[in-house]
Amino acid sequence: MYSQALMGGAVVLAYLSTFAAFANYGLIGFYPAVALLFAVSACSAVMALWTGSMALAVMGIVGAYGGPFILDGFSKPAASLTGAGPTVQLPAYLMAVTLGVLALASARTWSWLIWLAFFGTAATFLVWLNAYGGEATLLTKQGSFTVLFVLFVGATSLPPLLRRSVPTTSDLALTLLNAVWFLGTTYGLIWSEFRDLLGGVTVLTALLYGGISYASLRRSPDAPYSRAAALGVGLLFLTVAVPVQFRDTVWTTLVWNGEALALLALSLRFSSPFVRGSAYAVFAFVAVRLLAFETVLDAGQFGFIVNERFGVFAASVASLYVGGYALWRW
Repeated sequence: MYSQALMGGAVVLAYLSTFAAFANYGLIGFYPAVALLFAVSACSAVMALWTGSMALAVMGIVGAYGGPFILDGFSKPAASLTGAGPTVQLPAYLMAVTLGVLALASARTWSWLIWLAFFGTAATFLVWLNAYGGEATLLTKQGSFTVLFVLFVGATSLPPLLRRSVPTTSDLALTLLNAVWFLGTTYGLIWSEFRDLLGGVTVLTALLYGGISYASLRRSPDAPYSRAAALGVGLLFLTVAVPVQFRDTVWTTLVWNGEALALLALSLRFSSPFVRGSAYAVFAFVAVRLLAFETVLDAGQFGFIVNERFGVFAASVASLYVGGYALWRW
């Protein structure tokens, strides 16, 4: 235990030394600092694997994520950061540390370390965003955040697929939490400047989780909950993408009708109660939208029968009849 404590202290000092040499004293450049951080992360993982010590792993993780806070790295002036600036160095540091922690957790199947890494990453990124979000470019903010999201997607999805194993409840919960964290933060970052692109971003994220669900079906047929979790996230994001892209128009209701019918057809084709339940949920969204939103119409633009409200209600009624017939027939 004493030797492991010494190793843990060495890891913490290595992180702090590298960070201070670059951020506080300007002794090394940006790229050498990033390379050293990757090296420290790798050495920490090797020592924890060599000793089989979870305590050593925790020491390294806490020291790594606590380094910027201990050195007050969020309040240093830009002049002391040798050109790279605070808007670049901390995200790079965070990505290096997160990669090392996830590699360690995957190698030893210490899945709870991934949770520790997730909350450490989320807290550090949030503090950095609050401190330097106004100075950093959108590419820096969204790019670094996307890399962190992809790292956690790989940490929760790849090990079960490669080992053909059944993911734990913890893995499934983190999959959902990571997805919500990514989409919520992305909306906050690009809403004001690129509002029209949010629908496409949401659809791409939905397709990513749909691909994970399909890969799980192919690689781990005995893991239905894994497939359902990834597919559920994908379908939820796909449903959210519609009002985000089309806003408060009748197109939102019409596209939701088409999505519900498509999900119902897929559920009948593949005998999937989960997908069928998703179709029912989308039909429920359609009903709520019809009664809460589509009933409002400017009287000055009202035309008897020939108006968009009549059309969207008629289309929705037709969709329900088609869905009902499909359920009765098949």
